[in-house]
Amino acid sequence: MVEALEQPRASFAGHTLETPWTALQLAYFVGTAMWTYLTQPFTFILPGFETAELEPWQENGEQQRRLRVVWPNYLATHSTVQTVYFGDDGLIRREDYDVEILGGSVGAHYMSGYTRVAGIMIPTMHRIFRGRRRAGHSPSRCWSRSISARSHSHSRHYANPYATVSAGAWPAR
Repeated sequence: MVEALEQPRASFAGHTLETPWTALQLAYFVGTAMWTYLTQPFTFILPGFETAELEPWQENGEQQRRLRVVWPNYLATHSTVQTVYFGDDGLIRREDYDVEILGGSVGAHYMSGYTRVAGIMIPTMHRIFRGRRRAGHSPSRCWSRSISARSHSHSRHYANPYATVSAGAWPAR
């Protein structure tokens, strides 16, 4: 074994958006995030998940159903409590969450560009906004990071992916 991280989640204690990550922290985060994105909503039926339907949400001319999801402690995820938004077609449009490993920084994660892979609809575009719209509060600008499954670049720099962002505007409500 060349390198190990015995308690990966605990290794983020005290981190902020500006704290650089080690290669193993990056691997932990990417692994848990990708597993989360690729397996939900199917994982929500596993033992220990708690779900509750919330009031509908109107965004981009579409009424979306919202589901509050609490993840069980036996599964690693970047956020224990999430709000998941579903379109009329049953596909996930958005997730709101607190990035617990970054001291509770809030995020709104939009998914689009769905494509069918082995009969399962997979989003090919992910747009993540730091901060989130709350009732009565709609910031005109926020910070975003776009990730496309169709094109990406590689880097040896292990900056916190939530810190490497560019300016963007909130999607229309």
